[in-house]
Amino acid sequence: STPLYSSAASDVYKRQFLTQRNAEIPEPDREDLYDVGCVARVLQVSDMGGSLSVVAIGLTRFRVLAVTEHEDLQRVQVQTIPDLLEQTAEAEAARRALQRLTMELIELRADLPDELTEMVSQLEDAAQLADLVAFGGTLSTGERQSLLAQPDVLSRMRTLIRYLTREIRVAQVSQSFAEKAADEIEAEVESGADLGAAGLCAVFA
Repeated sequence: STPLYSSAASDVYKRQFLTQRNAEIPEPDREDLYDVGCVARVLQVSDMGGSLSVVAIGLTRFRVLAVTEHEDLQRVQVQTIPDLLEQTAEAEAARRALQRLTMELIELRADLPDELTEMVSQLEDAAQLADLVAFGGTLSTGERQSLLAQPDVLSRMRTLIRYLTREIRVAQVSQSFAEKAADEIEAEVESGADLGAAGLCAVFA
């Protein structure tokens, strides 16, 4: 890839991002975009040969309130969506549960890098933890957008705890099937080897 732009973390290069409802539409109109997006600091933009790869750090959420035409430009009115969380025992319990379940899933899933465990274990901010889990999981675009639009961090964590519980169960069942299949294959190989040895002995008997 060819870097078109690269900045240090201290540089201020912010952009507002909205997700398309259908990624196959090459030139989306307003109705093709979700109402809730993210203000992010762009760290790098690379030309991937037909598409762009953008590395960015999310800063805050926003909701589009109105879009007006101004000559050849569009003027967009937005409202910031703050993270809402009371520092209660329930909130801390939810954060710890989300952290524990995330690390358990990472251990079960071979497609998830082990480095994530250290990253998750060091996150003490509940909102950042929830955002990391939502981004790194297998949630649909619609499900991620619902979480993005939810200002209540505790509600986001509850949703993700249910999601992780389900994903862990699926991973455990998949692992059990894989282990059973491996045992059956090993048994068949050993059985074939025993039959081959028995036949060889019969020939020389």
